[in-house]
Amino acid sequence: MKVDNLTEEEICFSYSGSLRQELLEEQSEIIKARIRSDVPPACMTRCQTVYIEMVQNIIRYSLMKKEKDSETGEGAVLIAIRDKSLVIMAENRVDAYHRAMLEESLNRLMHLDKCALSHLFRQQLRGKVHAKGRGAGLGLIEIFRIADKVDYFFSTDEKKDIFFSMKAEIDFPD
Repeated sequence: MKVDNLTEEEICFSYSGSLRQELLEEQSEIIKARIRSDVPPACMTRCQTVYIEMVQNIIRYSLMKKEKDSETGEGAVLIAIRDKSLVIMAENRVDAYHRAMLEESLNRLMHLDKCALSHLFRQQLRGKVHAKGRGAGLGLIEIFRIADKVDYFFSTDEKKDIFFSMKAEIDFPD
């Protein structure tokens, strides 16, 4: 995972390995305890939501699954505090189909403002927007709604494995 030259002091939480719902809940409590004193309460809630959505995407779409319908994915997550903002990052391997699906969705979301994202979220909840795969894309929309800045990229290693990396930033209020 490309960590944007973060220092050890800035990193509050990092994990790499198997991820499943039960572990997500445990990690969520650890994260709350680690950032509670350094992060405004409203930002803490937003951080938790973005973190949960990113890990759920890893669980659902990670290429590294023991079984196709397994509720365990492989990936990496990191949370840091930098310059009065929270940085939440996630990375996992995906197949070519999910890369194309993610790129299409992410490119569309990158160009929407908060109002349009909220409208799309409500439409998606009502089932008025066709969605591919589990989760109906609500998690990605939620990340874009909550975060102040979102960035993503795909990379390929020497074995031609595709890695999906996403970073969300949540600014502290002034």
